[in-house]
Amino acid sequence: MAKPRTPRPASGPGSPLLATLEWFVINAGGQVTLGAMPPIGCAAIAHDGQHTRVALKRQTDENLMRLLLRFDEALVRALDHDAVVDEINPPR
Repeated sequence: MAKPRTPRPASGPGSPLLATLEWFVINAGGQVTLGAMPPIGCAAIAHDGQHTRVALKRQTDENLMRLLLRFDEALVRALDHDAVVDEINPPR
């Protein structure tokens, strides 16, 4: 019998820091890759086992915490709209 999924936490003001990212990895079985990925540089990628949901490229002078916050916000958008947030791959 499959383990029931924990509901995704609410997002927005007053939400725990990186709550959606935490839920995605721990409760939804998502995969996250974070780090240097030549030739694009530093990136943050979220994959749900079937699809890439978020692919962000670190912005100039962006520190790790700001990248993680943007990553969490992008993951909320991707999940809410069943979409992909992609800053790395050009549109086809």
